[in-house]
Parts: sequence; C-alpha cells; structure tokens
Amino acid sequence: MEKITSEWLKERLGDDRGKKAALAEALGLTNDKISKMISGIRKPQAEEIPTIHAFFGETASDVDPELAAVWRQLEPSERTFLLNAAKAQIAAKDPLPE
Repeated sequence: MEKITSEWLKERLGDDRGKKAALAEALGLTNDKISKMISGIRKPQAEEIPTIHAFFGETASDVDPELAAVWRQLEPSERTFLLNAAKAQIAAKDPLPE
C-alpha cells in the first residue's frame, strides 16, 4: 500500500476545491483538516487511510476488492452514511467496560 503523504494528496487533488470538499465529506472531516493534510501539518489517521484510497479509486492490499468496487460507485454522502452505519455496527459488538 502506498503511503499517503502531502505530496501524494496534492498530486491527486490538484487545485480542485470541489474534490477537496468531497474528500472532506467522505472522511467526515472539515476542509481545514484536509488542508492541513495537504500542507503536511496533519497526517491521515489509520482509520482514514482505506477511505482515502477508495475515494481516489485505489485499492489497498488489505481491502476486499469487491468492497472497494462498490465503495467507488457511491457518492460521498452515501459513503459517509455507510461508514457511520459500519461504525455503529462495530460499536454494538464491543462489550461494555466493567
């Protein structure tokens, strides 16, 4: 899997503000946080990396290819909805702390 750096993001986003906003929405982040990633001030969090790769249509080696193909077909708002649903599903499985 290719490491996500500020240069990697700059190369893929270019000067397209709409694409930057769509990435922010897909990740559930503010545009400011995306700007910080582009400038190198903020590094992508581990849980954000699969979403970033999928947003750009790239499949990480540890991502199911079928899941990645479906993910690429979704609009950013649909991705956000699906990601939140998955997080809720995982949280429901976690045992409550004693």
